[in-house]
Amino acid sequence: TAQLNSKKVLIGDLEKKLKTAHENVESFKTQIQSKQNLLASLVSACEKIDINSLRERKVTFDQITNSLRNKNFSLTQEQAKLVLLEKSIKKLTTVPCGDQFQTCLFIKDSHESKASIGSQREIVSSLESEIKNLENEFSNIGNNIDSTIQKYEKAILEQSKLQNDISSFTVNVVKSESQIYRSFSKQK
Repeated sequence: TAQLNSKKVLIGDLEKKLKTAHENVESFKTQIQSKQNLLASLVSACEKIDINSLRERKVTFDQITNSLRNKNFSLTQEQAKLVLLEKSIKKLTTVPCGDQFQTCLFIKDSHESKASIGSQREIVSSLESEIKNLENEFSNIGNNIDSTIQKYEKAILEQSKLQNDISSFTVNVVKSESQIYRSFSKQK
């Protein structure tokens, strides 16, 4: 009877181990299924993104940004030149001799400014128009490109992590099932 009780205790221990191993296998399989579902949704989301097109748009966006910055700098310089020309021309309204002495040292520059102010206004107007066109292109491309690219790259990394997790859980399932098989084999 002592031997029988010993066998019953051993069988009880084995049943507990078997139950735990079965629970582990089921838990691992549930986790695998959950990770596979998440992986499938990430893959589906990433397939909808044309990353090459997005990266090309990013390059274009950066080029437009640089061009816009350069045009704004040029506009500021040309506007400053225009202001100086206008100030110079204003001198002509204060001199009593008017246009009679265009080579006079005191107003010679003012007469030159008067002759060139039209072309300077055209330069400023042209730059303002170019800036407006660039701003329209800028808004058409959109400014959330960086965040979309970052989200895509994060999703790709997450896919790799999920694939590693799935592999790890699959190994654990195989180990647990092997443990169950060994437990049965020992009892026979």
